[in-house]
Amino acid sequence: MSEVSMETVIKGKHQSDLLKHLEKIGISLMSQREDLLEQWEKEGHKEESIFEDDIKFVEELMNRNEELMFDVKVELITIMDKIHHQKMGY
Repeated sequence: MSEVSMETVIKGKHQSDLLKHLEKIGISLMSQREDLLEQWEKEGHKEESIFEDDIKFVEELMNRNEELMFDVKVELITIMDKIHHQKMGY
């Protein structure tokens, strides 16, 4: 068995930390969206309401966050594969 590159391990740790942070952002955005939906409902779903635009904006942020999370997960899997290959001496 071979040594694992410390640089690879550190990069994996950073990607893992980033993924955790993005998950927290996703939870926060969902909460904000729910709050906006409640406020918009209280207004009677008025078309001129600022809440409709805000909800769309938060949903766009949620979509972007999901895309980032996907990219980070792919990178993290790649790093874990690299660590495995280094450890096994491939």
